[in-house]
Amino acid sequence: MLYAVVSACLVVAGCGRFDFDELPPEHDEDGDGIPDVSDPCPHVAGGYADRDGDGVGDACDPNPDVPTESFRVFATLMPGDNPFTDAAAFEQQADAVHFSGDTAGMSLEGTLATARIDIGFDILALVGSGQHQVASGIISAVPTYYFVELNESGPLRDVGVISYDTTNGYQFLGQVDHPGMHPGSGVLRCDAVARAPQTFTVLAGWTDELYTATGPTPEYAGGTSIRFAVNGLDIAIRYVVVIETH
Repeated sequence: MLYAVVSACLVVAGCGRFDFDELPPEHDEDGDGIPDVSDPCPHVAGGYADRDGDGVGDACDPNPDVPTESFRVFATLMPGDNPFTDAAAFEQQADAVHFSGDTAGMSLEGTLATARIDIGFDILALVGSGQHQVASGIISAVPTYYFVELNESGPLRDVGVISYDTTNGYQFLGQVDHPGMHPGSGVLRCDAVARAPQTFTVLAGWTDELYTATGPTPEYAGGTSIRFAVNGLDIAIRYVVVIETH
């Protein structure tokens, strides 16, 4: 499960885009030929439309017909554009941060409620014979902790929404099976909804092999930090995106 911890400041912003003019003008995270500074979905190839005009393109907007979204974080993880702290286990590379080993984590600290959190990654290899996992969750004051995962541990191979508390331990709130962890480029997305009925939805997997599951998260009302963890992987983290719903 989620054993390691992720810390970085969430950038406070108004509606739409923020500080994209500070990015390298030629950088193109999704490789679609549109530089990040001009791309309304800089991490989703081909996502150019923005029909509600809120600055978040339809391809990455949880509510593309209602102008309620804005970017809180878009980080390329290039040197100088890496918002993570407490990340000593990760090696800074030219356009990513890299880890290979049993367990490591980083965190993003800052208040948020309803939000979409995307982590883009390249799994280079599996490490060891234990758990292989990418996971993220939101820390809040309530005793129940909710997180999402792309995971393989023994016979368990799941994309899931999980809760943890000291009384019930780990509980699966929604899950789908996958054939097994393997190298490749992919994403771990969490859509956290703090309004009734509260839910977490996970979209995770590899570029041409994505899985989704939704689970009820009745105690979730927002949080103060985002945790991110990897276990048993040789992995490069290529970007992190947080899109907030107002």
